[in-house]
Amino acid sequence: MQMNSTQDFYFKVILSKKKKEDIKITGINVYSKKSGELLQTIKNSKGYIFYTFQAIRIGDFDFDGNKNDFSLNNSESYAVNVPQIYYIYDDSQNKYIEANLEGYSIQFDSENKIATSTKTCGDVVIYSSNVLLKKLYYFNNKEKKYTYIDKYCEAIPDGVNYYLRQCTKKERLDCEKAVVEVGDEP
Repeated sequence: MQMNSTQDFYFKVILSKKKKEDIKITGINVYSKKSGELLQTIKNSKGYIFYTFQAIRIGDFDFDGNKNDFSLNNSESYAVNVPQIYYIYDDSQNKYIEANLEGYSIQFDSENKIATSTKTCGDVVIYSSNVLLKKLYYFNNKEKKYTYIDKYCEAIPDGVNYYLRQCTKKERLDCEKAVVEVGDEP
């Protein structure tokens, strides 16, 4: 059972454990608070590791003013480079749908209906020579999903470069290829 719930729903994660592997979240059961009945089972193919009873976070990720949406996080913290996948509650279908939004440190702009995922490559503690790979998504209200718009890359100032600048092609490609595992942060 997850600690966080919406006004209408509560969640139980489905777990799996194989020998010599961490416990993984393989799905999410969504229950109605009114009736206690199972509304939906969502399969999670991402294999997020189960760290905590706070793996689910609640919010309004489709900008409808209702905090019935949720994200599944691959860590117990809000740290840099923690993968997250988002689910939107579609009232017309009475079920959750995957929002086509997965990324790191996602920020939401309700005025423009945009979400920005930021992946940080480099030293995330002292922020020297870091590269920020950002992906922009626009929320399509009709489809109840995010549409990928654009990708851009910034380099944080360091001892040589004193101003925020656009990444070089090599910096962008290196950050795209970098696999950042939860807990790799210094």
